Parts: sequence; C-alpha cells; structure tokens
Amino acid sequence: MTYLLRLVACMFVFLSFNAKALVINGCAIEANTSCPNADLSGAYLYDANLSNADLSNANLNDADLTFANLTYANLTFANLAFANMNDANLDGANLTDATLYRVGLIDVNLSNADLTNVNLFGSDIYSSSLIGANLSNADLTDAILFDSNIYGANLSGTNLSNSDLTNAILTNATYNDQTIFPSGFDPIAAGMSYVPVPAAAWLFGSALVGLGLMRGRNG
Repeated sequence: MTYLLRLVACMFVFLSFNAKALVINGCAIEANTSCPNADLSGAYLYDANLSNADLSNANLNDADLTFANLTYANLTFANLAFANMNDANLDGANLTDATLYRVGLIDVNLSNADLTNVNLFGSDIYSSSLIGANLSNADLTDAILFDSNIYGANLSGTNLSNSDLTNAILTNATYNDQTIFPSGFDPIAAGMSYVPVPAAAWLFGSALVGLGLMRGRNG
C-alpha cells in the first residue's frame, strides 16, 4: 500500500512537471499566451500549441514552427523570415504586415488567415490551403504556390510576378487592377473574379494627392 501511494505521488509530480509550459525569454509557449515583442528567434517550437496567442511584433526569425498550432494567433508585424512553418495550422491567424521572407509554408493551413501587406517574397507555399485568405497588397514575388488551394481568397493589389501557380486552385478568388500576375497568366480562365476599385476610393486618393500639392505650393 505504501509503495502504491509513493508511486501515485511520483506520477503526480511527473505529470505536474510536464504540465508546465516551456518558457523562452520570458514567453510561455502555450495556448492563449500573451507575448507581444517576444524574442523567439531560432526557437524550437515543433508541434507547439500557440492557438489564440498574442505574438504581435515578435521576433520569430529562423524559428522552427513545424506542425505548430497557431489558429487565430495574433502575428501582426511579426518577423518570421526564414522560419520553418511546414505543416503548421494558421487557420484564421492574423499576419497583417508580418515579414515571411523565404518562409517554409509547405502543407500549411492558412484558411481565412489575414495576410494583408505581408512580405512572402520567394516563399515555398505549395500544397497549402489559402481558402478565403486575405492576401490584399501582399508581395508574393517568386513564391511557389504549386498545387495550393487559393479558392475565394482576396488577391486585390497582390504582387504575384514570377510566382509559380501551377495546379493552384484560384476559383472565386478576387483581383483588381493593381494585382500583378505572372507573365501569360489568365485570371478569367482560372475562374477568378474581377473586383474594381470603388470610385469613392479613387476620388479619395485623388483628393489626398491634390491636397498634398496645394500644401506644397502654399509652403
């Protein structure tokens, strides 16, 4: 009986120890963690659960996020350059203005993610899901999107020059006059939908330019 009680006590201590979150530079690696501006550069975060985490403006340069759960995480302005995010789940994540220069994004779930203004220059994004993602004004120059599902994504103002869209599904994805496609690519044949820039937006932009010129003259 005494032996059994000691065994149970040891197991409790063991489980309690393992329940503690990994802490890197003051940031607890766990779901719902709040670590804005954290330095996680080069961190080994394989299979980490960071769902709903606040990692805004964090430095994740060269971090290993393979199989990591980042669903609905806040990664706005985060530096993810050269990070490995293959097989990661970023469903609904906010990556607005994040830097994803040459990131590994193979077999990644980026469905409904916000990738507005992101730098994805030269990134490998093949066999990934970008269903319903917001890629407006993103830089996807030289990116590999081979065999990716981009159904219904927002590609308004997106730079896709020299990108590889072989076998990519682009049905119902939207684009506008500012979208830059690879040479010879036909968005209509790909089943994409053209959405013109609202006239009000053009007028507002023209008004701002005119105001700037007037101020310059008055100055």
